[in-house]
Amino acid sequence: MIALTGLPICNMVDPPTNNGQVALGTIGGIVNGTDNKNYLITCYHCIYNHNLNFDDFQPDGVNNLVKTVISGSFQPLGTVTFAIRTAKADLALIQVNDGFLDSVNFPGAGVKMRDPALNNNDSLKVHLVKNGNMTGNTSGMFQCISNDITGAYIDTIGDFSFSELVKVDGLGGPFAVEGDSGSLIMDDNKKLCGMIVLRDKLSLAAYGLTTANMQYQVPIIL
Repeated sequence: MIALTGLPICNMVDPPTNNGQVALGTIGGIVNGTDNKNYLITCYHCIYNHNLNFDDFQPDGVNNLVKTVISGSFQPLGTVTFAIRTAKADLALIQVNDGFLDSVNFPGAGVKMRDPALNNNDSLKVHLVKNGNMTGNTSGMFQCISNDITGAYIDTIGDFSFSELVKVDGLGGPFAVEGDSGSLIMDDNKKLCGMIVLRDKLSLAAYGLTTANMQYQVPIIL
């Protein structure tokens, strides 16, 4: 079960500074952990300290602190308790500071995973939407489950390869841009279909993690 967000998120000690950016990514939503606690979910590349390597993640109470922006002001958000980046996943879970969830109204509570999940038989048949920090609400059409995709998160992070991603073509504009990573991809029935992780700079398309890899790589219940 998920409550949607769309709020920006960044590392507290290493916020982005390029071109006036305030965040590298989007809080996708609130998810239930296997420990029966609530966590925020986003992409690991959106919240890690760029002075460290991805493999250096440590819950040290400094480099794993994150913040968001509400009404134009940075606000401490919580602590990253789990992070993973592999060929199948780029995910982070955030334990939220006391009282934060009570102070923000998150729409979309109770969202569930699409069942069955998207597959290539659904190509050009499923309309999808997402709510991102940069582009807000956008719509697109499911294209395929793409294999062996390599792309850059942003120029300062470099390329990374994934073995399996959901490809969505934007309708009327890009489905997602830099800063939308972490946005949850939904169908018209408000069922979870994936999470934005890359964009295609040469087209209107964007790529998302599959729900199977989201669930099996991270200790959450979708």
